[in-house]
Amino acid sequence: MDLKVEDSTPLLMSGSNKYDSMEKSSEGALLGSNSVEKVQGGVHPQPVQRRPFHYPSASNLGSINEDQSLEVSATLSRHRYYSKLADPSLKTLKIPDHIVPSYFFYPFPFTKVVGKQSSIVTIFSIWNTMMGTTLLTMPWAVQQAGFACSFAIMLGMCSVCLYTAYRIVKMPGLVSNASEVLLEFSDVARHLLGRWGEWCSVLFSLLTLLGSAIVYWVLLTNFTYYTVVYIYELSTGTSRPLDAINTTYVNVICDPSFEAIGNSTTQEYIHTSIFYEVWDIKRTVPLFLLIIVFPLINLKSPTFFSKFNALGTLAVFYLISFAVVKSAQWGIHFDLYHSTSSDFVSLYLPSFPALAGVSSMAFFIHNCILSLCRNQKNPENNVRDLIIAYVLVCLTYFLIGFLIFVSFPLKKLCIAENILNNFSSSDLMAFLTRVFLLFQVLTLFPLILYVLRIQSMHFLFGSIYPGFKHVVILNSFLVFICIMFAVFFPYVGTIIRFSGAISALSYVFTLPCITYLKAQKIKGTLKTTTIVLHGSLICLGIVNFVAQFFVGI
Repeated sequence: MDLKVEDSTPLLMSGSNKYDSMEKSSEGALLGSNSVEKVQGGVHPQPVQRRPFHYPSASNLGSINEDQSLEVSATLSRHRYYSKLADPSLKTLKIPDHIVPSYFFYPFPFTKVVGKQSSIVTIFSIWNTMMGTTLLTMPWAVQQAGFACSFAIMLGMCSVCLYTAYRIVKMPGLVSNASEVLLEFSDVARHLLGRWGEWCSVLFSLLTLLGSAIVYWVLLTNFTYYTVVYIYELSTGTSRPLDAINTTYVNVICDPSFEAIGNSTTQEYIHTSIFYEVWDIKRTVPLFLLIIVFPLINLKSPTFFSKFNALGTLAVFYLISFAVVKSAQWGIHFDLYHSTSSDFVSLYLPSFPALAGVSSMAFFIHNCILSLCRNQKNPENNVRDLIIAYVLVCLTYFLIGFLIFVSFPLKKLCIAENILNNFSSSDLMAFLTRVFLLFQVLTLFPLILYVLRIQSMHFLFGSIYPGFKHVVILNSFLVFICIMFAVFFPYVGTIIRFSGAISALSYVFTLPCITYLKAQKIKGTLKTTTIVLHGSLICLGIVNFVAQFFVGI
């Protein structure tokens, strides 16, 4: 994770806010106030637009505008109230499924989806959601595990995440007699496990979003710093001394944080002008970002930023092109037999849990998979489309991670947690990649905090916007945490693996397995082999999380 919530975290999707519906029953009874008018001779519709209810989740960003916030909260509360009064056997007072809003996804520029989405849209929506900043960390994660071990871990984690995501997709069908519309996995958890299940799902969803926000702020700092440095050096004709050290290949440098290279000058920049004193990646840039970002995250509606969702797909495709071009320029640097060679590659390393943690975030989509599959034109294809999407995601991570790893021209230990840090600020392609990702993250960060805000505010106050003061206080606290990490612990790989391990422990391994076991128990079909299998997955999640503490930073 890579956070969409998206550190690392899992990317975000935008929803349409133009839903007009006017429903009536076969007897002419009203389903919405003032939507029809009874007159002599029949029931005639009035030209009144009706907004369906909205559930605040990562899948429908942008569907709330300033005029809707009060209506959304009131309608959601009314829905909850009627759901509690509903009779499961008679299915009375249940909001019909066709009233639930549709969501539209834009995996490609200029692609507009109207009505039910096709399988290709579902597949690339899932792919686009899982593709994020974890791509930048994958070469480092592969190096942490070793070449052969990386294959096994990535395939294993992909398979486990696919299986539990499949269980979540099929879960609403196991509780089809529910008296309420099960929109999100938290609804399923509440129905099967009770209030504590919903609390756990919401809490760990918020932790996942917070991890993504921290990763995004660290990357915002990094991209902003190097973008400005490139412009400054291009205009003045100067360069940092660090870029000229340990450079065997043009514009390729060893990770500045790697201490084993025995050259202390790589540990800090040699300041040759006042510019590098004022523009410092740790001391000043994280604070300068406040001027631009803080006003944006306090906006009541993120509709403007949700329109840039296609930029994420463009950034991913450019990053893939960047990796292919650089690897072609470097050639293959792969040696399994000579440990003293600079091209030596280990098959296995004891730090392999780092890759397991990163992969947990890389394949994490469980908190929004129901939203992505809900609007499928042919729901029977959801499982097939989910499998195809996971195969594409796995191939993409393999391409970026292993391609850069086997072709990296310096010692493999020099690979940075953010692969772009292995390129000097004067590298043009690296500069363009940073610019792409800078604008992508700059639009995604407000969306991440918006989702975090509406989930926490609605959970605490029953309103997605209880007041400007509440929002400012919450955002100030969240940004303070992000700045502290950017200043004192700007290690995106480590942040992603811990965030991914926590998210996987809850949403990948534990909650899907427990809810499935509970559903089987209710149906009376629970078997011992099912308990053993899913109990083993829960234990695997615990081991994955604990193992992160035994990997050096």
